[in-house]
Amino acid sequence: MMDEKEQEPSKKEKASDYVIDAGEIFIELQHDFKRFSTDFLRNTVWKAYQELVVSKSIFSISADDEHQRAYLNNQKEPYEQDWLNNNNISGFPFPDYYLYTAGKEVFALASFTERIIVGPGDVHYDLFFTLKLLQTDVMHTSGFLSFHWNEGFGKDNNRYTPFLKAISLKYDAYLKDAYTPLIDLFIETHKTAVKEDAKVEAGEPKGFTLNQQVLIMYFMFQKLGVNRNNVDLTNMARFVQGLTGRSTSATKIKNTDLYKRLSNPLKDKSKGSFTNDLIFVRNLFETLSLHQIVEEVNKEIGDRE
Repeated sequence: MMDEKEQEPSKKEKASDYVIDAGEIFIELQHDFKRFSTDFLRNTVWKAYQELVVSKSIFSISADDEHQRAYLNNQKEPYEQDWLNNNNISGFPFPDYYLYTAGKEVFALASFTERIIVGPGDVHYDLFFTLKLLQTDVMHTSGFLSFHWNEGFGKDNNRYTPFLKAISLKYDAYLKDAYTPLIDLFIETHKTAVKEDAKVEAGEPKGFTLNQQVLIMYFMFQKLGVNRNNVDLTNMARFVQGLTGRSTSATKIKNTDLYKRLSNPLKDKSKGSFTNDLIFVRNLFETLSLHQIVEEVNKEIGDRE
């Protein structure tokens, strides 16, 4: 058995798990659908799946022979009944397949559980991106966002930032409690990183020290209810490592300065400069309108004055 010293990365830490597979999303959605409104599922999610399978001509079963043709036509009545049964609020609110029809005949069936990789050019990409994000543990949000920033948008902040802001608004009801603050932090961090990279190229010193980055993540963790009582510190450190790019070459994360600082982020070892770091972090959260975190940072600053 592995101890806290060095645990294997969890399944969600593999980049391949960030790929937007509509079939995989649907399977997970069937187990977790009660977090969404029935209206959202029936009018938004169903439409997206229906239009996706049609756009990609997905045929799970087609009327290639008499037996399959009979089977498909026998699906019409239960399919229609599932749609008419609006009172069945305890079950999933729409069938897990779509019927292709020509007049009164059904010529094909598309299962929503088929493996369908969705990219930026596909219909309803914003919805499938959001559903996949909601199925990603908040501890791995930075990995997910970084993966699609790189793979889907070619590291183009001019396209990715407006996209992230748009989904934060469009799906606010589901993202606001945990994911929107992390999206905002990702946007701000990457915007600053681009500016700092430009400064480095111009010969100016780079900003965002390790101490500042650890403090930012510490207060974010506090806001989300993430602490050492409910999450392994090693996993917290890996999350910060992925977001900041610090200590990525280390063989044992527990031996890194990142891990040590995260284990006691409010321990003041730098006298006046630590208060300056707190002020820097507070100002950053103010730009994101995260007022509750601003209050917590202000309390910490006040205790040191």
